[in-house]
Amino acid sequence: MVLLHVLVYGVVLIFLAAVVARALRIVRTPVHLRWELYPVPHEKGKAAHGGSVLEEKDWWLTKHEVDHWGELRVMLAEILLLKGVWEHNRSLWVASFPLHFGLYLLIGNGALLLAAGALMRFGVVLNPAAGFGAMLFAFCTLLAWVGALLGAFGALLMLAKRILEPDMRRWSNPGHYFNALLLGAIDISLLLWLASDGGVIPRLAMFYSGILGASNLPFLPAAGLWHLGFVLLFLLVLPFTHMTHFFIKYFTYHNVRWEDAPNLPGGKLSREIGLAVAQTVSWAAPHVRSEGKKNWVDVAHDVKAEDRD
Repeated sequence: MVLLHVLVYGVVLIFLAAVVARALRIVRTPVHLRWELYPVPHEKGKAAHGGSVLEEKDWWLTKHEVDHWGELRVMLAEILLLKGVWEHNRSLWVASFPLHFGLYLLIGNGALLLAAGALMRFGVVLNPAAGFGAMLFAFCTLLAWVGALLGAFGALLMLAKRILEPDMRRWSNPGHYFNALLLGAIDISLLLWLASDGGVIPRLAMFYSGILGASNLPFLPAAGLWHLGFVLLFLLVLPFTHMTHFFIKYFTYHNVRWEDAPNLPGGKLSREIGLAVAQTVSWAAPHVRSEGKKNWVDVAHDVKAEDRD
């Protein structure tokens, strides 16, 4: 069991370190070009009718009020319901929504059982046959079944679409197939475990308790060990795949799609733009003619000079 403790701790540490490293790398990248598409959800009092702060005279001189609830509503619809996929690719949504929502349910279930395991570390008795413990474990059992069924359906359907549909197959790489197979394996192994073991949920709570306290772990049957193995593999590879969109989307929305802070003299954005345009241009296109020496200011100056000529 010591080996299992080390394996779990190691995978979790690698996962957290890789996610933090990737997030820091994104934060430190140069300022991105804005989309300049309106309405922006955080436009207080204007987003509903498609307006923006640009409607106001001397808008950059007034305080820019941000509607964080407006942002949250849009983000929740996108995260939980995949609203963008529903609007732009309905046939893909049929597979993508159950795949993602099933995963959300399993993550929520895991969080509840982790909390239950923490309570057990403090001596709280959770009786699976009566009282609060019975209600909690019954609810977690329901979440596990629904999440695994939805996830398995979505993963298998997504895999089938990538194999059978020419348009999907054209844009699919080995990583897409691997991710669908791995998520399907997580869901199917959990279904097999639930079907063969009536004590899955209490056993998982005790497992989390043992992991949190570096103490004895409960016996896990073969299906449980397979499920645990697939989950650990998922955590290990996730930060190195495109599945990191689960947190990268935050930067896409807030730093690209919704970024509308005014560029004021001496301000933070002005400094960031100054650093960006001072970078050396490495493009080899003949019309750029940077020769790996000019920065963006030099290139823009040359273009303006040509226009005057």
